[in-house]
Amino acid sequence: MRREIFLARGQDKVLVPIMPIDCMELLKQYEETERLLDIQIVDFRPGYERAFPDLLRALPGMAEAAAASTPLADIRNPFKGLEPFQQTDAALFFGREELVARLVDRVHECRFIAVVGASGSGKSSLVRAGLIPAVRAGKIAGSESWPLVMFTPGPQPVQALAARLLSIVGGNRLLPELVALINAESDNLYQLIAGAMVDHPEDARFVIVIDQFEEVFSKGIRS
Repeated sequence: MRREIFLARGQDKVLVPIMPIDCMELLKQYEETERLLDIQIVDFRPGYERAFPDLLRALPGMAEAAAASTPLADIRNPFKGLEPFQQTDAALFFGREELVARLVDRVHECRFIAVVGASGSGKSSLVRAGLIPAVRAGKIAGSESWPLVMFTPGPQPVQALAARLLSIVGGNRLLPELVALINAESDNLYQLIAGAMVDHPEDARFVIVIDQFEEVFSKGIRS
């Protein structure tokens, strides 16, 4: 948390601390966190729906009447717990802007990129809610029109990939036919994608995102 506080202060970000445990004594140990003891605290332990209007009223510029009139059913829970952020959560995904920018630069420079890290470190969220929205928003020149598919290998990775590619490169083929074609020759997938890129600029990319790539090895290949 100390690193996040340091980075946020350096970028003049508004800090809204969320403390999942009783850590008041721990906050006193460091200069960066001790300052948090002087700010207003919203206690979420009684329940998210009850505490969120209090948080809205505490935000700068948020009128109490506006916060009070917000229907609880319309308040979107920004806390994902152990679930990864998705593309639709891009507006809630923050604090990793520098890392997303570096990843976008790597996509611009390289044909293959591996995002590795410890389990639970946020790799999927970084790609799903950071990189993919950035590519689709045109952070790389022309990338807003790049074909992009994402899939999880599972026990049948070729079939999973073919299912995502079917609408783009399948033509009049059915899914089993596309799977058989990809399996038949190692060069067939390249030819299919090259054909789909004919009408795109020469420097355009066909982006394939493989989430949980380790499943190719851990679940075996049975296509």
